[in-house]
Order: sequence, then structure tokens, then C-alpha cells
Amino acid sequence: MTRGNKEFRRRYPRLSELMDLVKDSINESSNYFSNFESIVSENPNAAAKYDVLEKELSELTVQAWDQLKTKCLSYICRPSATRWWQQLFDCLNEAKGYVYLKVSGYTDIQFIPETRVKRPDLIGHRPDRDAVLEVKSIGESCESLLRKAELGRRLTAGEPLFSSEVPFGVNDRLKAKFLDDLKTAANQLTAYRPSENLRRVAFFVIKYDYDLSIGDANDQEMQSIARDNKPGGVDIVIARPYGLQLIGDA
Repeated sequence: MTRGNKEFRRRYPRLSELMDLVKDSINESSNYFSNFESIVSENPNAAAKYDVLEKELSELTVQAWDQLKTKCLSYICRPSATRWWQQLFDCLNEAKGYVYLKVSGYTDIQFIPETRVKRPDLIGHRPDRDAVLEVKSIGESCESLLRKAELGRRLTAGEPLFSSEVPFGVNDRLKAKFLDDLKTAANQLTAYRPSENLRRVAFFVIKYDYDLSIGDANDQEMQSIARDNKPGGVDIVIARPYGLQLIGDA
């Protein structure tokens, strides 16, 4: 093991564990971690985002981390044609829900085992009231991802770049996706141990198109949409994809 590799593993112990699960295919392009170490060493912005993710993963107990690793394994080497490894990050986003419960004072937080019947992702305990939480991730549109890929290709090839209009406000696609996922989450939450007085939380991780340009404006609009469509007996929490940056509760 090289000195650089040792430093990498000290910096990202849990991501390294995840990478080791698929080490036999580490050189295959379908493996998310195939160029991971070089990307981290050459791209400070990417490294900073992975630092945040590693910090989140470090908050999980060994048992919870083992559960999440098992869930993530299915997606490390299965990129989709249009969204690449989005399913892997949808799975990793469940760590944000875990951290949210932890900082909210819940203990003995566990991932709820999956069954044929859809159930919430997490349960946490607190003297006053236990909580169940379902994580829903909404990523960028396929159009936005394709524009980014083309921009990256042109930068690499030294070709002229292109400009595009930056739309303001939450578009119909995002609103429809949010409301559809909210309905699904509410059904899962209310069907789980319905006779018990549990706090039921729909936890959204949203990555907007052009989020750096209009993130604040979208945050305010998403909070308004969440408040106007809040299901009875269900709390809504919205977070950004990088770190536990909560947009707000509804």
C-alpha cells in the first residue's frame, strides 16, 4: 500500500470500506470508484464534497453503517444510461436522515429492514416520542445532466463552450415529482405501526437544476409548496445534497 493510499484511507475510512466491497472490479468503468482516488487528489471541490459525505457516514454506528453498506452495494457498479450512479447517492442520502434524527435528540437509530411492503427507512427513539423517517431524493433533470456532460466534454476537448438560459423558480417537473414522492412517503409513514403515536417525517434531499444560481429562491418556493401540501400527521424536512443543510421544516 502506497503512502498516498494510506492517507486517502485515513481521510475517507468509510468510503474506503465501500470501495473495498467492489475492489475486484475497481478498474471497470461501471464501478463508481474506478477513478475515485485520482478525482479526490486532483479536484479540491470534489474532495470537499466527499469530506462532507465522509463526515455524515462517520456519524452512523457500526451496525447502522453495515446496514447502509449492504443497501448501497447493489448500486456501486450499476450506472444508468442517463442518471449514472444516482441510485447509489439516493441510498447514501439515507445517512442524512440518520444524522437529522441524531441531532434532533433521537437515540438507538436503526434502519428498518426492507420487506415486500414498502416501509420507512429509519426509526429513532426519544423519551417523549419515537420517530420514523422516510428519505426521498430528487435529483437534477436528465436535461440538466446532459448539458453538464456536454459542457465537460467540450472543456476536455478544448471546444467552444455554450450558454443557456437559467430558469427561475421551481418548474412544473420538480413540483410534480415532489408532490408525487410526498404522497408515496406519507403512505409509507402512516401505514407503519399506525396505532402508535410516532412522529412521522418525510425527509427530502433536493438537488436543483442550476442550484448554485437560484438555490435560495427555490428553497423559499419549495418551503411554500411543502406547507401548502403538508399531509396530516406527517412532518416535512427538506435538505440540500451537500451536508445537512436544512432548507426548513413544514
